[in-house]
Amino acid sequence: MDKDKSLKLDQGYTNFLNAIKDRIKVTQLKLAHSVNLELIKFYWGLGKDIVHMQSSNEHLGTRFLDQLSHDLQAENPGMSGFSRRSLEYMRLLATLYPDEAQFTQQAAAQLPWSHIQLLIDKFRKDPDRLQWYANEVIVNGWSRSTLNMHIKSELYERQSSIAEKVSNYRQLL
Repeated sequence: MDKDKSLKLDQGYTNFLNAIKDRIKVTQLKLAHSVNLELIKFYWGLGKDIVHMQSSNEHLGTRFLDQLSHDLQAENPGMSGFSRRSLEYMRLLATLYPDEAQFTQQAAAQLPWSHIQLLIDKFRKDPDRLQWYANEVIVNGWSRSTLNMHIKSELYERQSSIAEKVSNYRQLL
Protein backbone atom coordinates (compact mmCIF):
# COMPACT_ATOMS: atom_id res chain seq x y z
CA MET A 1 0.00 0.00 0.00
CA ASP A 2 2.90 2.38 0.73
CA LYS A 3 4.18 1.72 -2.76
CA ASP A 4 1.08 3.23 -4.25
CA LYS A 5 1.53 6.47 -2.29
CA SER A 6 5.22 6.90 -3.13
CA LEU A 7 6.19 9.69 -5.50
CA LYS A 8 7.62 8.49 -8.75
CA LEU A 9 10.90 10.34 -9.24
CA ASP A 10 11.39 11.20 -12.84
CA GLN A 11 14.33 13.07 -14.37
CA GLY A 12 12.46 16.39 -14.22
CA TYR A 13 12.03 16.13 -10.45
CA THR A 14 15.67 15.10 -9.98
CA ASN A 15 16.84 18.10 -12.01
CA PHE A 16 14.52 20.36 -9.99
CA LEU A 17 15.91 19.03 -6.70
CA ASN A 18 19.52 19.36 -7.85
CA ALA A 19 18.93 22.96 -8.95
CA ILE A 20 17.55 23.79 -5.49
CA LYS A 21 20.55 22.14 -3.82
CA ASP A 22 22.91 24.20 -6.00
CA ARG A 23 21.07 27.42 -5.13
CA ILE A 24 21.31 26.58 -1.43
CA LYS A 25 25.08 26.06 -1.71
CA VAL A 26 25.56 29.31 -3.67
CA THR A 27 23.48 31.22 -1.12
CA GLN A 28 25.46 29.74 1.77
CA LEU A 29 28.73 30.77 0.13
CA LYS A 30 27.44 34.30 -0.52
CA LEU A 31 26.30 34.58 3.09
CA ALA A 32 29.65 33.37 4.40
CA HIS A 33 31.45 35.87 2.18
CA SER A 34 29.18 38.72 3.32
CA VAL A 35 29.59 37.82 6.98
CA ASN A 36 33.37 37.60 6.59
CA LEU A 37 33.53 40.99 4.83
CA GLU A 38 31.48 42.64 7.58
CA LEU A 39 33.62 41.02 10.27
CA ILE A 40 36.83 42.21 8.60
CA LYS A 41 35.37 45.72 8.26
CA PHE A 42 34.46 45.61 11.95
CA TYR A 43 38.00 44.53 12.85
CA TRP A 44 39.41 47.34 10.71
CA GLY A 45 37.09 49.85 12.41
CA LEU A 46 38.00 48.60 15.87
CA GLY A 47 41.67 48.83 14.91
CA LYS A 48 41.12 52.41 13.76
CA ASP A 49 39.40 53.20 17.08
CA ILE A 50 42.32 51.67 18.99
CA VAL A 51 44.83 53.75 17.00
CA HIS A 52 42.81 56.90 17.68
CA MET A 53 42.36 56.10 21.38
CA GLN A 54 46.05 55.36 21.87
CA SER A 55 47.20 58.46 20.01
CA SER A 56 44.82 60.85 21.77
CA ASN A 57 45.19 59.33 25.25
CA GLU A 58 48.87 58.63 25.70
CA HIS A 59 48.31 58.25 29.44
CA LEU A 60 46.59 54.88 28.84
CA GLY A 61 49.94 53.12 28.73
CA THR A 62 50.91 49.67 27.59
CA ARG A 63 48.16 47.85 29.50
CA PHE A 64 45.41 49.46 27.40
CA LEU A 65 45.06 46.49 25.02
CA ASP A 66 45.15 44.03 27.93
CA GLN A 67 42.31 45.87 29.65
CA LEU A 68 40.30 46.26 26.45
CA SER A 69 40.73 42.58 25.67
CA HIS A 70 39.59 41.60 29.17
CA ASP A 71 36.55 43.89 29.04
CA LEU A 72 35.45 42.80 25.55
CA GLN A 73 35.80 39.11 26.43
CA ALA A 74 33.85 39.60 29.67
CA GLU A 75 31.07 41.42 27.82
CA ASN A 76 30.95 38.87 24.96
CA PRO A 77 31.68 35.47 26.55
CA GLY A 78 30.61 33.42 23.53
CA MET A 79 32.65 35.39 21.00
CA SER A 80 36.25 34.84 20.07
CA GLY A 81 38.57 37.36 18.44
CA PHE A 82 39.15 39.77 21.29
CA SER A 83 42.46 38.53 22.61
CA ARG A 84 45.21 41.07 23.12
CA ARG A 85 47.01 39.64 20.12
CA SER A 86 43.94 39.94 17.88
CA LEU A 87 43.42 43.53 19.01
CA GLU A 88 47.04 44.25 18.11
CA TYR A 89 46.45 42.77 14.62
CA MET A 90 43.38 44.99 14.24
CA ARG A 91 45.48 48.01 15.17
CA LEU A 92 48.16 47.00 12.66
CA LEU A 93 45.53 46.47 9.95
CA ALA A 94 44.20 49.99 10.49
CA THR A 95 47.76 51.31 10.43
CA LEU A 96 48.50 49.56 7.13
CA TYR A 97 45.24 50.80 5.58
CA PRO A 98 44.38 54.15 7.23
CA ASP A 99 41.49 54.86 4.84
CA GLU A 100 38.45 52.56 4.97
CA ALA A 101 37.49 53.15 1.33
CA GLN A 102 41.03 52.23 0.27
CA PHE A 103 41.02 49.14 2.49
CA THR A 104 37.67 47.78 1.32
CA GLN A 105 38.89 47.99 -2.29
CA GLN A 106 41.95 45.86 -1.52
CA ALA A 107 42.06 42.10 -1.91
CA ALA A 108 43.03 41.76 1.76
CA ALA A 109 39.54 42.92 2.80
CA GLN A 110 38.08 39.80 1.16
CA LEU A 111 40.30 37.33 2.98
CA PRO A 112 39.58 35.36 6.14
CA TRP A 113 41.00 36.91 9.31
CA SER A 114 43.63 34.16 9.73
CA HIS A 115 45.01 34.93 6.25
CA ILE A 116 45.16 38.63 7.04
CA GLN A 117 47.01 37.94 10.31
CA LEU A 118 49.59 35.82 8.48
CA LEU A 119 50.12 38.48 5.81
CA ILE A 120 50.50 41.20 8.45
CA ASP A 121 53.04 39.06 10.30
CA LYS A 122 55.11 38.52 7.19
CA PHE A 123 54.68 41.74 5.19
CA ARG A 124 53.62 44.67 7.36
CA LYS A 125 56.63 46.58 6.05
CA ASP A 126 56.12 45.49 2.43
CA PRO A 127 52.58 46.36 1.29
CA ASP A 128 53.26 45.44 -2.35
CA ARG A 129 54.14 41.89 -1.38
CA LEU A 130 51.19 41.70 1.02
CA GLN A 131 48.84 42.79 -1.75
CA TRP A 132 50.36 40.37 -4.26
CA TYR A 133 49.85 37.39 -1.94
CA ALA A 134 46.32 38.58 -1.06
CA ASN A 135 45.45 38.68 -4.77
CA GLU A 136 46.90 35.21 -5.29
CA VAL A 137 44.82 33.82 -2.40
CA ILE A 138 41.65 35.14 -4.02
CA VAL A 139 42.52 33.98 -7.54
CA ASN A 140 43.69 30.53 -6.47
CA GLY A 141 41.52 29.90 -3.39
CA TRP A 142 44.46 29.08 -1.12
CA SER A 143 43.97 27.91 2.43
CA ARG A 144 46.05 29.53 5.18
CA SER A 145 48.50 26.63 5.20
CA THR A 146 48.89 26.80 1.39
CA LEU A 147 49.47 30.55 1.63
CA ASN A 148 52.10 29.99 4.31
CA MET A 149 53.81 27.33 2.18
CA HIS A 150 53.98 29.70 -0.81
CA ILE A 151 55.38 32.47 1.37
CA LYS A 152 58.07 30.15 2.74
CA SER A 153 58.93 28.99 -0.78
CA GLU A 154 59.26 32.65 -1.85
CA LEU A 155 56.71 32.37 -4.64
CA TYR A 156 56.57 36.15 -4.95
CA GLU A 157 60.24 36.32 -5.81
CA ARG A 158 59.80 33.63 -8.43
CA GLN A 159 56.61 34.85 -10.09
CA SER A 160 55.72 38.44 -9.30
CA SER A 161 57.83 40.10 -11.94
CA ILE A 162 58.42 37.44 -14.54
CA ALA A 163 58.33 40.09 -17.27
CA GLU A 164 61.21 41.94 -15.60
CA LYS A 165 63.44 38.91 -15.31
CA VAL A 166 66.27 38.64 -17.77
CA SER A 167 66.00 35.65 -20.06
CA ASN A 168 67.26 34.75 -23.49
CA TYR A 169 64.46 32.23 -24.00
CA ARG A 170 62.64 34.28 -26.68
CA GLN A 171 65.90 35.02 -28.47
CA LEU A 172 66.76 31.35 -28.63
CA LEU A 173 63.39 30.54 -30.19
